[in-house]
Amino acid sequence: RGMSCTRALLHTPQRATPRALDVHRRISFVRTRVRVRATPTPTPPDADACALASPWRFEGTKRLYGAERFAALERAHVLVIGLGGVGSWAVEALARSGIGALTLADLDDVCETNVNRQVAALTSTVGMSKAHVLAKRVRDINPDCDVRIVEDFVQGWNVEAIVERGEGARRAAADDADEDEDVSGAWRRPDYVLDAIDKERDKAAIVAYCVHARVPLCVTGGAGGLDSLQDVRADDLSSTTFNRLASMTRKTLRKDYNFPKDTEGPTFPGGKKSAAKKARKSSKWGVKCVYAPENQNVFKTAGTKGRGGIGCDGVGGSAVFVTGAIGFKAASEIALDLMQEKTSSSSNYGPATTGWRSRVWPSTATVAVDGSSNTVEGIPHDIISSTNVTETDELIDSNETAKGLEPSKRDASQPTSANLAAAAKLDAEEIFDAHCHWHLDGDQKVVRELCARLAGACMTTTRPGDWNDALAIREGDQPVNVPVALGVHPWWAHLEKESKDAWMTRLRDAVTSVPSCVVGEIGLDKVAVPPDADADYENQLDCFARQLALATELKKPVVVHCVKATGDMQRMFREAPDLPPRIYMHSFGGSSEFLRQLTTMKKYGDRFYFGFSSVINLRSPKTQDVIRTTPDDRLLLESDLCDPTRAEYELRIMLAFIADVKGWSVNDAARITRENANRFYGE
Repeated sequence: RGMSCTRALLHTPQRATPRALDVHRRISFVRTRVRVRATPTPTPPDADACALASPWRFEGTKRLYGAERFAALERAHVLVIGLGGVGSWAVEALARSGIGALTLADLDDVCETNVNRQVAALTSTVGMSKAHVLAKRVRDINPDCDVRIVEDFVQGWNVEAIVERGEGARRAAADDADEDEDVSGAWRRPDYVLDAIDKERDKAAIVAYCVHARVPLCVTGGAGGLDSLQDVRADDLSSTTFNRLASMTRKTLRKDYNFPKDTEGPTFPGGKKSAAKKARKSSKWGVKCVYAPENQNVFKTAGTKGRGGIGCDGVGGSAVFVTGAIGFKAASEIALDLMQEKTSSSSNYGPATTGWRSRVWPSTATVAVDGSSNTVEGIPHDIISSTNVTETDELIDSNETAKGLEPSKRDASQPTSANLAAAAKLDAEEIFDAHCHWHLDGDQKVVRELCARLAGACMTTTRPGDWNDALAIREGDQPVNVPVALGVHPWWAHLEKESKDAWMTRLRDAVTSVPSCVVGEIGLDKVAVPPDADADYENQLDCFARQLALATELKKPVVVHCVKATGDMQRMFREAPDLPPRIYMHSFGGSSEFLRQLTTMKKYGDRFYFGFSSVINLRSPKTQDVIRTTPDDRLLLESDLCDPTRAEYELRIMLAFIADVKGWSVNDAARITRENANRFYGE
């Protein structure tokens, strides 16, 4: 009496008659009904019962594949990068398949808008670490699984350290009150890597390293915007079709990592292969990509697009049966490969030394800074080495360009190694960050220390709720005199619609009473769509017009955000009877022609300044030409980051790139952008 179904089955005779089995089933059914009707108070699981049940957790999997193949799953270590709508379901499937060790890598927290598609997202987990939530879930599914977490975003600068050495890996504490255990010292290289992130630049870096290091890898394509589950495919990444994320990743790999172009490539319906393509030998990359084609939507005109990224407000349309299916398919491909032991050949262990795979990832040798070290302090070697500078290249003076790397001829995505080396050595007090949001995510003490170390930084706000946080950076035990921009960002304009008069009054009072205070960040954005409200572009236009008029009236500079709205913005500039004394187009993503139109406006052309950040602008191939077109005395450097711990690193990369494009030394680039920032924010 009172035995669980599992324990009751354990007591069933091995050779029972059909009648005995039928009686046993009936008894189990009656007991189950009695328990349900009685609704007993739940009790903690009995340790003995759990121990007896443990061998049966994956009995169905063992029966399906056999003990030998299942043992391969138990021996396997899988690293899952990205725990969102696809990655979280893959983790669920891998855990329930009996994988022996899982490492879960993601820095993001659970957001309320994740609930529609992510395993970790529940009302009770909003605000919690995705890695922690999923680690706890995996342990509940399989207590024998060695589950670890890496709370970081995996990118080009840290992928090698994480894959090879488990940098930052910790065993998540079973109790929320306990500390995580550092287990990086006992790291075992993963037998398989699943890349389920949605940024093509980082995705390409992960692919390039794993291909070079010969780590088996499966990547997933984009799942946003797909309204129905039609077909989930597993193809080589070199030949996927109708998936933008896969296509953009492939383009980045060929452009930035020397992946071969001599693949057969996809043939679209109705398309014909050229004679050259027919004669070309097919050469796949050996990178499995699981994806759903994006040309099969049922509702052709419905839905909206978000701006992407990890912000809760930036999500686009998605459906759990699409993201989940892609995650399950990826887990299936990984499990089958592991059971077929396609990943265990010792001859393929270690980095490639011949062929194209040996050339897709930079070597660890880099330009020396001080003549003794082979690394540039503060700048990851993968970025430096990707500029095609070899070990034998000499460290040239920072006011020259590297041989063969003239700004007009080199790749637009990375600075030259010589200027990166010079930027790494540059004193922080030479650098002015003209646009940042450190007050949003950073500890105030850390932010103040960084502000004091730099030549200057502007705390740029996004809505009335964070104005005081930005102003507080200037106060406290160690006050710092930094400019502050107060305003309502277009992403948040829908939340401030009903209180427009109140916050406009408060904005007027603050801007007139606080020294070195400007209006911003204000602007227009046709891409970002609020997840909790209808798109209201008319409200954006009204908020922008009001704040622009206030800055003009008070003769205060203004910081402007503009995404896919250049026509409306230019019209408002031209129709205005007057404009603010200085206008800062931050992380400028417009074309060179739009920049020329602004700088040649009658009366106002000399009022426009243009800022550039590595996190936004180095993704665009047109940035090089835009920076070259920007007047020298109107060029600004910015990080555009909320995280102060990464700001200095990104500022130095962008500074080196500006020096390349303009033909300046890094010292001159720092001096010019610093003088421009002081002029812009000066009274």
